[in-house]
Amino acid sequence: MSIAVGVTACGFSLDAPMAHSPAFAALAVSPNDLAAMLVLLSLAGFGALTLLRTAQRSVTRLVPAGAFARRFWSGVSWSLGVTHRTRVATPGRLGAYALQRKIGEGGQGIVYQARHADSRRLLAIKLMAGDRSQARVRRFEREGRLTAGLGHPNTVTIYDQGRTPEGVSYYAMELLDGLTLAELVERHGPLPAGRAIHVLVQLGAALEAAHARGLVHRDIKPANVYVCARDYPPDFVKLLDFGLVREVDAGSDPAVSGADTLVGTPLFLSPEAITAPAQVDARADIYGVGAVAYFLMTGRTPFQGRNAVEVCAHHLHTTPEAPSRYAPVPHDLESVILACLAKDPAERPANARALLRALECCEARGSWQETDAVRWWECHGSVNPQPRT
Repeated sequence: MSIAVGVTACGFSLDAPMAHSPAFAALAVSPNDLAAMLVLLSLAGFGALTLLRTAQRSVTRLVPAGAFARRFWSGVSWSLGVTHRTRVATPGRLGAYALQRKIGEGGQGIVYQARHADSRRLLAIKLMAGDRSQARVRRFEREGRLTAGLGHPNTVTIYDQGRTPEGVSYYAMELLDGLTLAELVERHGPLPAGRAIHVLVQLGAALEAAHARGLVHRDIKPANVYVCARDYPPDFVKLLDFGLVREVDAGSDPAVSGADTLVGTPLFLSPEAITAPAQVDARADIYGVGAVAYFLMTGRTPFQGRNAVEVCAHHLHTTPEAPSRYAPVPHDLESVILACLAKDPAERPANARALLRALECCEARGSWQETDAVRWWECHGSVNPQPRT
């Protein structure tokens, strides 16, 4: 048995009748010979690709204008159909930082545990991941800059910010040891009222500082609130991830800030963030705190649904059930939670300071002491450092 193969200057065809046209030379080969031919062609293609990549690395190293060389070879690779994923640093050196291991990954970046070469201090390096469009780069760098500018004890501390030699943006931040509120409740169940208030007061303080600078976080949720086990007093709160923050008075580029776009996590999204995202103010964060408080006390979110559209519809039209239906919640704390979840922003606490006053008036305020937190963490054990992305 043989198969007729049509050969042209561009390649070959398995269309036997076309092999008899004047433009084709007919070959009669056995199936084994055809298989061998395909293997050889594949090896030749792989060898050409390997040679191209080797040349690319060599020229990039040898030519002083490394950035120009990378752009030139990227253009050559693209013209030959060679595609690349954005490369980020792997455990090794990044300037003054020695990257040790990957400890987290999210939509915006990859986080490595690292050690500073001079101080020997352990910290976390967040490198931008994915598409490096101009808007995404500016958004990532803006996140680090705004977070560093807050300088509040209850927000994650940013030490440094820059770009790798390959142009990948990064920032260095403190390495935290503990759990997010999402992990805390999912692993250990709802919190007692005193502990929940202790956490919420610190979260409110972080938001008060952000709002004073004209910043609306827009993504308040349990996964973005961290409770520390070590290096800080136990249960010390750190607010994370200012990637969606909106500068109310700065008139920032909507393409960077997403000010006119529906952003956030549907389960914790305020009604006005759904209907008028360009007009949200600090009271949208107050709604988020109410949803987080509901979760802390009951282990469930205020609204649930089969999809994001259904959940958003509940935020717009459904009155949340009293959290005391699902857990023993003191009446005064329940009143604060439901006030934060009001559909009309005007019916919520006017600002973070008003929220703090309401929480501080709750009877359970102060019933959770530092000794309670120490005992709890000793009983449940510390965890490996896990900074969020």
